[in-house]
Amino acid sequence: MKKKDVVKIVTDYINDKNRSFTLIDPEEKIEFEKDKSIPFGKYEEQIKDVFSLCYEDEGYYGPLLYFVFVCAESGEVLYTMSEHGYVEISEENANS
Repeated sequence: MKKKDVVKIVTDYINDKNRSFTLIDPEEKIEFEKDKSIPFGKYEEQIKDVFSLCYEDEGYYGPLLYFVFVCAESGEVLYTMSEHGYVEISEENANS
């Protein structure tokens, strides 16, 4: 998988989740981590190679940062972290 693919995957994911954003980092800022222990989601406690990409949304006191983790093998979005925890948990709670 190429880094430009990660930008598209994350952009599509954010749009599919109807999340607002003001900026998505360019592919030059994508990080790769080999053998990362996955802390959340359906792959929790498994080891995966991952890409991470940051996006921003406007906050009251400044930008809010969100980090999206993507499986390097499959291209599947694994989870999103914010300063408050896993965004997917907040979304699940809001939809229930």
